Amino acid sequence: MGGFDVRFAPCEAVREMVIVDQTKLECVQEHGCPPGRVCPLEGCFARISGLFETDLPFLGETIAKH
Repeated sequence: MGGFDVRFAPCEAVREMVIVDQTKLECVQEHGCPPGRVCPLEGCFARISGLFETDLPFLGETIAKH
């Protein structure tokens, strides 16, 4: 059975659930956060869009093979 696995977290600043397997910059742009806003989810976002830190070892193996 296929599925779409997206990681969400509640953001107090925008009072919405936000996707955390995107970059912080993507989230800021999506939700229109003003410059200087302290992000309550700092450190929770992926470094590479669509990937979470647990995916990075796999990505390294994939790149090394090509």
